[in-house]
Amino acid sequence: MRRNRVVFFGISKQSNDRDDHAIKKTFRVRSGNNIVILSPILITKFCHIVDKLTVLNRSTQHNLEVLPNNNRLHGVSVAPDLSFKERKKYKALKQEMININEELQTSSSTSEKWIVKKCNL
Repeated sequence: MRRNRVVFFGISKQSNDRDDHAIKKTFRVRSGNNIVILSPILITKFCHIVDKLTVLNRSTQHNLEVLPNNNRLHGVSVAPDLSFKERKKYKALKQEMININEELQTSSSTSEKWIVKKCNL
């Protein structure tokens, strides 16, 4: 069950800081499109959904984005772990978004842009 999982991109292999009462399991996955220089993707399974939602909170993600360059978490991004069906739906929506945005560019509409948000266009 992927309900309590979160995916971290860009966390170095040396970072092992854990809050053991909140984290059930962590493991790394080397994906096909992950560059060799970068560290493997870190997947964290939380004990409770509340802990996952805290990490995925908008303010937490904003705090990650505005970290100074010398911070060890600079450049880290966070996303929920999606099931196979959710990933398939997301890829289809993303392709539809790309097609619509290309049509908007050809019609010279620069003020509009479609995005995929919460698996909806």
